[in-house]
Amino acid sequence: MTIIIAIVRVAILIVIAAILVGFGPELLKNFLNSFIKIVPFGHAGIRTFLGKYDKKQQAGPMLVLPIIHKLEMVSLKIPRRFPFVANVQTKGGDSLTIKGALEGIVDFDLLEIYYFASKNPDYESMVVSSIITLAGNLASPSTLEEFYKKREAWWLALNSHARFSIMPHIKADTKSENALRYYHENKKEIVELLKHEFENQNDHSEIEKRYGLDVATVDVNEVVFAIETQKAINQKKQDEAKERAFEHKIRIATELRDKLGLSGRESIIHAEVTLGQTTENKVYNVSGLEGVININTGGGKDEQ
Repeated sequence: MTIIIAIVRVAILIVIAAILVGFGPELLKNFLNSFIKIVPFGHAGIRTFLGKYDKKQQAGPMLVLPIIHKLEMVSLKIPRRFPFVANVQTKGGDSLTIKGALEGIVDFDLLEIYYFASKNPDYESMVVSSIITLAGNLASPSTLEEFYKKREAWWLALNSHARFSIMPHIKADTKSENALRYYHENKKEIVELLKHEFENQNDHSEIEKRYGLDVATVDVNEVVFAIETQKAINQKKQDEAKERAFEHKIRIATELRDKLGLSGRESIIHAEVTLGQTTENKVYNVSGLEGVININTGGGKDEQ
């Protein structure tokens, strides 16, 4: 039936063109300009027939009959950006807000899907809702500490889900509860896969197939923790930094004591001078070969 309609259309055009030739080339030129539209480079033409999707075409001439046809141009080059804000709760009950954006272009192979999906006035909010749901699903199974330490791996997982039909950890037969660890341990390989993802034009993720897009990236611009969570993170960082500094000083003091035969108190003083620290009344635990020595640098004796 479709072939018959196409033949009839062409036949009608030939007859009309033949008639117009008799009236002169100028009239024929105007006729052709009215019935043939040029789809510019980097665009796709979507033609509808009596209001229904009919045909898609990339750059070049396209037949458009007045009244029955309507042509819509869509850019295949200009990126579309969908900013999102995802409020997520981790497995431990900690709250965090992830701010970012999905970027992509209209995919010619999925142009029919894009055409119908984009007619929905809530198209953009639907794309945003999908990426928010995805971000939450990937972040919520982890603890806050795990998410914080492996946030790059989480970003790689997010991009893999938005750009591949099958995520790399699934191809590697890794269970979902171990997915974040997989992306953490295989970061270089995943980055390379994402770099070359565009080369396989036949592979489409669920989000791409749903909205007719070719996702280029999912950027994460900011991760905001709840005030209580942020305080806890900062406090933990400070405690860890103090612990590392203390252990470093003790290592230097122990080396000085062992190599130079200094007392515990003297080794602490020399270690602090080496590190550019002052030596006011503080209590230290110096761990040496003989055990733990408690030293008060403000006076007193070493306690064995």
